[in-house]
Amino acid sequence: MIKSTKPIKMISAAAALAMVLSLLPVSAFAQEAELEVSGTVYEFERSDNYDLSSGEYAYDAGTIGTFTISGDILASSTTGGVPSYCAGDGNLSFYYNYDSSNVPSSVTDDYSKAIDGCELDSSIRSGAIIVQISSDGENWSKVYEATDVFASSAYGSGSIYDFFDDSYDTTMPDYGYEDEDHSFGYGSYGSSSDEHDFSSVSYSESGHNSGDYTAYTSGSSISKALYTTTSVQELNGSYFRAIVVYETAEKTTDRVVFNEYDYTKYAEVYEFYVYNNEKRADVTADATDQYTIGTTYNTDSNFIGNDSIQSGDVHYGWTLGDFFLTGYSDLTSDSDGRPVFLKSSGEEIALWFRLTEDIDSPNGSSGASVYDITSGSDDYFGTGTMDLGRGAVIIRYTDYNGVVHDPVVYTNFLESDASYGSDTKIQMFDEGDYEIALDYEIVNGRFFPSYSNYQIYARFSVRNSDCSVKTVDSVTGADITGMTATSNGFTLDLTGSHYLAVDMKKEVLSSDGNSLTEDTEFSAGTDENEAYTAEGVYTINVSNPYTGEVSSHRLYVGSNKLLKAYMVSGLTLAEIKAKLAEGATISDDGAIIAAVPSTSASGQSGSSSDKTDTSAATASEVVDPTAASSLTPLLVVAIISIILGIVLLVAQRKLD
Repeated sequence: MIKSTKPIKMISAAAALAMVLSLLPVSAFAQEAELEVSGTVYEFERSDNYDLSSGEYAYDAGTIGTFTISGDILASSTTGGVPSYCAGDGNLSFYYNYDSSNVPSSVTDDYSKAIDGCELDSSIRSGAIIVQISSDGENWSKVYEATDVFASSAYGSGSIYDFFDDSYDTTMPDYGYEDEDHSFGYGSYGSSSDEHDFSSVSYSESGHNSGDYTAYTSGSSISKALYTTTSVQELNGSYFRAIVVYETAEKTTDRVVFNEYDYTKYAEVYEFYVYNNEKRADVTADATDQYTIGTTYNTDSNFIGNDSIQSGDVHYGWTLGDFFLTGYSDLTSDSDGRPVFLKSSGEEIALWFRLTEDIDSPNGSSGASVYDITSGSDDYFGTGTMDLGRGAVIIRYTDYNGVVHDPVVYTNFLESDASYGSDTKIQMFDEGDYEIALDYEIVNGRFFPSYSNYQIYARFSVRNSDCSVKTVDSVTGADITGMTATSNGFTLDLTGSHYLAVDMKKEVLSSDGNSLTEDTEFSAGTDENEAYTAEGVYTINVSNPYTGEVSSHRLYVGSNKLLKAYMVSGLTLAEIKAKLAEGATISDDGAIIAAVPSTSASGQSGSSSDKTDTSAATASEVVDPTAASSLTPLLVVAIISIILGIVLLVAQRKLD
């Protein structure tokens, strides 16, 4: 018995679909997720400086702690062979958590200051953590460093390690602790014998800003974020790498003195990619649609001033990089000569920065570099004192109401966001007036260094090139643009184009009802929340001062059928009244319906004649029935002949 294969095929198809779905590389997550990133452990000889290319996989060694990413993570996939995470709202923070019991007792001080070619500010000592960023996954820049992280002081004795300042605070007491309710305390040990007996220690919380410190005991771990991404990094998509290093010394002899040790270095490597789909609509600058903007000035230490760079200045004759804009459809200028970039409504203009010099040796000078401003301010923009880092991009926006918004500051931009020789998208702009600046400081000379401040500054505006205003029913909210009448009234929708010149007038029916007259008491603004409900014919004239384009729209508010017909038909009021006098009527939507002709005797006679003519014409088109009848015998004979032929053919085959 043959069984149907259809059910089997259906099951196979379902199984195949399930298999395909299970293999898809993208996974979705709930908001504010915390994901653990797997690390790879390498081991090295003592003479190595944690060069990852020469390290061997440490199959028997696990990681001391766990590396996690926290924030609004929308999805996970793979990019460039490493895990990738799509950021949603806000930014993502990186954490490294460990328990002191996982720190090998054989950890020893490593006084080297390099990790895979990256120079550190301090010696590694008991261990170090660095976070690096890259635009291509090959060339890395350090954005975070912490050293001596596994020292005994980091988990129960000695001085408190301040991860906020990345330094020891020798003025603090001997130890710190964090209660289960996350309150902090500080104190001193009574004696060396009760070093870890915290119950015998008195403590005081007064006089210290506990919010700046993370305290450690033998069961706690690092709780502050190592690093938090920026919107620029997510916008362009960035590779990140966290490296945790330490060295161990295993004693191989048991002597009173002069013991021998086996030294091994370890590196935990966590590499991944962060991006944002919504912000990352276009991460490639269109070479045919770029406008370079900005001038480099010499300023004081607070970035005030716009002096030109003179001969003899370390910055004379070269630029660090350029701002440029893309996404505009046209370019004009305002009355002050400043550029105005035009775009279609709904589109956005993007600001980019192209770094054309190496910040560690600008203009090829080995004695100069972009300085790390750990405490500085821009007094023109009023940023207040902050860690500006190696270059800070500042953007200030003024809206169509003239409100100047607080500046947005992208600190340490040249090191953590920009990449030498590459284009970095910074932000996308809608309508408004903008000021942009890149503040940076250059240090020149090794033995007797000099410091100079500079700023690349520009002003520009963004406007919509459209010249249209929508009308919206004030009751239903429906778009009634293009309609001629509404009984509810209307509001204006500027569709995001707040710099259009809108002029509106209102006309009402004159006292004699034969014409429209302007309502001189009517005064209209361009408030999108204002509803126009008073009866009348409104004329909305719109012009774009930046393109010269104009448009006009008329709309009647009310229920007067005469005015509805006036708006629909294009006739004058006098012409409409004449038609009404002839018996025409007006429908609810303003259409004019002509009068029905009267049924008089002469009209009936004419109708009869018309009918006669029509009947005659119809009759002449009818086929003659006798002609059809004459064809019938021939058709019958043909059918009979065919049937006889078939019968004879069948009979002949049987005889054969």
